[in-house]
Amino acid sequence: METVGDERLRASNSLKQLEEAALMLEDLSKSNESKLLSAGFPSRLSVILNSINSIPSRDDAERLLSAGVSMWNSIISIDEPNLEEETMKALVRVRHVAVDCMYMSTTALGGISARYNIDDLTLLKFYTACGQKYAAEIGDMDCAEVCFAKAKEFASKAVNEAHMLGPEKLDLSRAMFDLLIGRAECCWERGDSETAERYVNDARTYLHDLPGEFEFLATVEYNFGLFAYQEKQTDRALKWLRRSIETRCDQKNQLRNNVKQAKTMRLAGVCLLALRKYEESWNMMKHAEETHHDPIGSYLLLKLSIITKKTNASDLLLEIIEDSESTIDVCVAAVSLFGDAQRVSEAADGYKALYEKFDGDPRTQACVIGPRYFEALAAIGKIDKALMVLETCSSYISRLGEMNEWKTEVPKAIEIDDDNGQDQVSQFLRWSALLLSIGSAQADRKDFKSSALLLTKALSLARTAKDVSARRASSSAQPYPIPENVVLANEARICRLASSCALCSISEKKQSIKMMERNSEELEKDDKLMLELSLEHARRSKELEPDDYSPRLLLFRTHLIAGNYTEAASELENSSTEIRTFDAGALAEAACAARDVGSTTAVIAVLRCVIAMDTSILLKTLDSSINSPPHGFYGTVLLACINLQLRNMSGREGNDSATVESEDCDADIDAVQDLFHTLESGLQGIKQLGVDVAFDKSTIPEETIAYLVNVSWNAGRDAGTKMRYVLWDSFFAVCYEFTMFQQENIDVFQTRRMSKLMSACANIENPKSDTSNYEKARVLLQDARRDSQKMRLLSSADDEDPLGGVLLMLEARCCTGCGDLEGLSKIIETSMHQEVGAGVLEQLAAVCYHFSHGKSHDSQISARCADLTTALLSKASDRRLCEEDKDINALAITMREHLGIELSRGASTARSYNVFRKIAGVVLEYGDQYPVDERRWLVAVGWDRAQMHKQLGKIAEAKRWCELVLKVVADSIQLSTYRPRLDAFMKSVSYDT
Repeated sequence: METVGDERLRASNSLKQLEEAALMLEDLSKSNESKLLSAGFPSRLSVILNSINSIPSRDDAERLLSAGVSMWNSIISIDEPNLEEETMKALVRVRHVAVDCMYMSTTALGGISARYNIDDLTLLKFYTACGQKYAAEIGDMDCAEVCFAKAKEFASKAVNEAHMLGPEKLDLSRAMFDLLIGRAECCWERGDSETAERYVNDARTYLHDLPGEFEFLATVEYNFGLFAYQEKQTDRALKWLRRSIETRCDQKNQLRNNVKQAKTMRLAGVCLLALRKYEESWNMMKHAEETHHDPIGSYLLLKLSIITKKTNASDLLLEIIEDSESTIDVCVAAVSLFGDAQRVSEAADGYKALYEKFDGDPRTQACVIGPRYFEALAAIGKIDKALMVLETCSSYISRLGEMNEWKTEVPKAIEIDDDNGQDQVSQFLRWSALLLSIGSAQADRKDFKSSALLLTKALSLARTAKDVSARRASSSAQPYPIPENVVLANEARICRLASSCALCSISEKKQSIKMMERNSEELEKDDKLMLELSLEHARRSKELEPDDYSPRLLLFRTHLIAGNYTEAASELENSSTEIRTFDAGALAEAACAARDVGSTTAVIAVLRCVIAMDTSILLKTLDSSINSPPHGFYGTVLLACINLQLRNMSGREGNDSATVESEDCDADIDAVQDLFHTLESGLQGIKQLGVDVAFDKSTIPEETIAYLVNVSWNAGRDAGTKMRYVLWDSFFAVCYEFTMFQQENIDVFQTRRMSKLMSACANIENPKSDTSNYEKARVLLQDARRDSQKMRLLSSADDEDPLGGVLLMLEARCCTGCGDLEGLSKIIETSMHQEVGAGVLEQLAAVCYHFSHGKSHDSQISARCADLTTALLSKASDRRLCEEDKDINALAITMREHLGIELSRGASTARSYNVFRKIAGVVLEYGDQYPVDERRWLVAVGWDRAQMHKQLGKIAEAKRWCELVLKVVADSIQLSTYRPRLDAFMKSVSYDT
């Protein structure tokens, strides 16, 4: 148990440590080495202070008070701006320990110290200041509330001391005001706005003694309103802002700040604007401007006038632009309000005025105002004026780069523009990206000439930026970062668009056949420029993407318009068939041009161009003025192309037959693939156009579709004969799709079913097939089954489907290819319960047998497959025995396979014997009809098993096998030579028994 002496000793040691800590803090304050203050220092002081349960004497209390005062004063000296965060936190917590020391010591001294005048009012101030530090500097609201609560205790004592008059009362009022404001701010941060409002109301009661604090209280109320507005609590924010305005307007406020008052009114006006109280908002903002002018206030009034559609909006904009206090960011934001309100013409006028205001500042014109002015002019269709602004700004940027003026100090007004890069390369890239955006938009608006010019300039500026970057990188000793160039990253696509727009800008009459026959010199000047641009961009696109077909088409059409038919045809030779855009009239001329130069290959290439187009491309040509092709045009071209290809493949002129006989079709594999691509493209075109649009009614579309079905079928059959598995599958897939255009009947469903079966066979038979191919074949077989069901619904006969067994067999092979043993088991179970022929069961047994011998299968899978195989063979033999016209040879083979598998898998003696006995019974029933070779094999097997059992000492089993063998040979002359040996064996086993 601790004695009084021990307690005094511990208190004395603690006091000594606190005094040493105070001295250390005093030294730190003098040396400005606050960073040496460790993060754990305040915690150690708190532990030391809490270890003092009682203060033994007044001298010790004076010592503790002195240590607390010293620490407090040292902290005030050390505390300064720009301290490290950890140091700042430590100082706040040491401040708390210091005031706790003063509180503990003054309590022990009874409130009277011989050295210091520390009373309740002083402690109120100190705890309030400590709480404010916790809240403002380190955001610890819990500790702040602890300090405020302690301060409240001293506040109650101080208020109850009625003798306070004059300066002392004023001092108390200020302390209470600070405490209540601190608690209000703390409650606000903790989300308790109602309590915060109560504390602010309590603080307001002290203003009659503190006329200088009206401004401070108004600022606090403004901050609460601002925070509420930022949290989208508009009604609450407006309430606080109005209170702030009222506080600052109080007659006793001798320090009224009109700048802050106007700022508060503007924010209140913004809240009213958000609440759609437009008239109140206008009056509030107008009052704010009368109180103190600010360009932001003018901007807000302009915004409100645009929203409420006041007639003086344009005048307000000019006032903002002409205001000497308006920075460029305010001016730009003000003009942007008109653009956001879709008043683009007024926005363009505003940018014009702003552009002229900064006439002597080429950097601001080129980097800040120019791009926006250009965009506004383009939006209202003044492209010529926009291009003039572009040229001026481009020259400014180039000149500034040559004069190296980018390295000079950048005005603050330009820095405000976040989108603006301060490097010459960045400006070129910014302009090129803007031109790309506007040029693309102009193309959407069908203003093709403007689009071509803008895109050409975008590419030019992007390439200039690339060249400047390359020069800097080569001349710089330090690594020079190459900025992202979005235009050149998509250069090929942009070149194609620019070429297309240049072509489309040429009037419809100049694309007529009559105009094409004229020399290019006769074209108008603008059209010649557009042709040059089209050639330039198409060639560049072809250079960037030589495998893309679109640039070749653009070059073809440009040559065609210029009358250069040979060049046009050459662009289509030896090209792929991936087409993105073209028009039917130009393709028709291409076919004529290719025919004139005697190039059949080019004719086919042109025709395949049309076929490869889908509906959206065919009907939406490069030039919107060209009408869509007439009905039947697409089908005519498709049939012409197919006939040409079949003729080339067969080598017979004029052969329009749908058949592709194998003996006549030794053409190169590329020709066959080209035929498939033509059929596939034609299929897509017919799907999207519709049969009625694709084919002329005079051609009888039904017969044409049947022709395409036959072409696909025969081509697929030929591919299957030559084991071209991919083409085999592809042709029959196209064949199936073509049948979807035919009227449904039994013949059509039969064609669909057989197409699916043939595609499935191609995937199954392919040696390179993997799991995905077998899964695809499964889906195809499921589709074939559905077509079979539809056929049965249309057919009046109830006969079994002749292809049912084939489907089962193919599905079984799919299961083995996928490694799906469960699926295979279900198929076999189904087959054994259906009226499936013995031949199908035997084929299923073969599938199971081969699956059981897979390299990656474990013993369990092999055993399961063996069970399925024997079950199928047993069922197959039963089915053959039930047939009226029995095929004894086939039956013998099936039974032999069954017994062979039972013996090879090491089946039980009973199972093997039962199968042997079953075969023996059939032999006895049919006698010499049963193949003699099979009977000899059966005798050999029985003899072998009998000997084996005898050697194993299973005499009864050996005798049983031998007896069955004797029955088989008993009445057979061909097998009589075996009888003596069998009789001798029977005697030996009888003797052993």
